[in-house]
Amino acid sequence: MPSGPPVLEPVSLLSMERIPRYTCPTPTPMSQLNRRTFLKNTESYRRDLRRAEYGDEREPAMNAFHETIAPLNNAKAITKPLFVAQGFNDPRVPYTEAEQMVKAVRGNGGDVWFLMFKDEGHGFRKKPNSDYYGAAEMMFWKKYLLEK
Repeated sequence: MPSGPPVLEPVSLLSMERIPRYTCPTPTPMSQLNRRTFLKNTESYRRDLRRAEYGDEREPAMNAFHETIAPLNNAKAITKPLFVAQGFNDPRVPYTEAEQMVKAVRGNGGDVWFLMFKDEGHGFRKKPNSDYYGAAEMMFWKKYLLEK
């Protein structure tokens, strides 16, 4: 998987929060987990592009909507195991997004695997990292799906 894992973005997390009985343990690499913190911590050149795509969080109504749907704000509803993977040098999705979610889910007693590649950006492009991520993901699936 040289180009990195599929980006499930917050859709998988949203599903885990809203319809948990229909979801399974989920890997979630490089996700925007709260638009406010994402926009605050992402590279400045990306802010206006994301605002055009997702709405301007500086407008009170849009900010309220973002806060309502933010996976980070709904982490207490995640009851299935979660595998979060992130590149430390990601200019698109700051590593702090991943750290926030791991802390929130673990703080609620959730089972979270966390993998941070210090030498990666957005996606896992280096073969050793990509291979490691793939192997870790298979271990995650094996533990939570095959051994149940």
